[in-house]
Amino acid sequence: MIAFCVKGCASYTRKQLDELTEYVKRPQIGAKGLIYARYEAGGTLKSSVDKFYSEDELKNGRRHATLNPET
Repeated sequence: MIAFCVKGCASYTRKQLDELTEYVKRPQIGAKGLIYARYEAGGTLKSSVDKFYSEDELKNGRRHATLNPET
């Protein structure tokens, strides 16, 4: 698993996230999919895998990707 921060994309819609997911699945990139986590200004995390990971696990991933609140 690779984590990275994409600044300015915290407000992406579900459609935009789906398009980005399809982009990373291209053979040139080779990812099998994309998991997103949005660190909101109030300090809460919203993720596509909320039901599989605890908030502590998501916060740990946030530290690795250096996520910051977006306004």
